[in-house]
Amino acid sequence: VHQLKGACGVLGMRRTSSLNAQMQKILDRLFEGEGQWSSDLLPAFQAAFDVVLEAVGGRGTGANLLERAAAVEQQLAALLS
Repeated sequence: VHQLKGACGVLGMRRTSSLNAQMQKILDRLFEGEGQWSSDLLPAFQAAFDVVLEAVGGRGTGANLLERAAAVEQQLAALLS
């Protein structure tokens, strides 16, 4: 996630970099014992990875990619708070 965040940032893929940054924050909190795993995390991470893979890999049509990315960002932000 950390490497994807940096690579996307270098390539100017700000939304994708932001998604990876939010996932990294959640993982850091878990690894540092500041948060607990919940059943809400897995679907949020799956949705984030779907958006990231589509953006980076160019698979699919990219239909509504920005809207989906924004929705996932909101979901991850809610999990962070």
